[in-house]
Amino acid sequence: EVNRQIGALFGSWLPELGYPFLFEEEFNKYEGIAFLSGSNGEKTHYANRELGCNLSKGIDLLAKAGGNYIIGEAKFLTDSGGHQNAQFEDALRLVRGEDGRAIRIAVLDGVVWIRGNTQMFKTVSGLEENIMSALLLKDFLESLG
Repeated sequence: EVNRQIGALFGSWLPELGYPFLFEEEFNKYEGIAFLSGSNGEKTHYANRELGCNLSKGIDLLAKAGGNYIIGEAKFLTDSGGHQNAQFEDALRLVRGEDGRAIRIAVLDGVVWIRGNTQMFKTVSGLEENIMSALLLKDFLESLG
């Protein structure tokens, strides 16, 4: 599916924001905005061990900005229904979680933002959680840093 191919490119796109990707020891000491380097599993392990997030599946990003830790899930949704709805719900589960001391975000792009009568748009329009397009991620991180 196109969404699986494009969604995987998120990690390749993140360096375009201009922040360093650091391994754990450097990440812990770094004062500015930075991303933790490593696999989704390694980021999840860090979030659980260091931040008490109690996550059961991998996350797409773990960042630090202004003394805040941010964990996130990224999804590119090309349609509504079926697997796409499951991916959408997966991102919502992460942001609705309450364990730990990290700000939880969902980075969603695609049809979710098309104004209309779809369940995805209705849901995302009524939420107060940190849900944004990848186009706003840099602004969000800088607002914390």
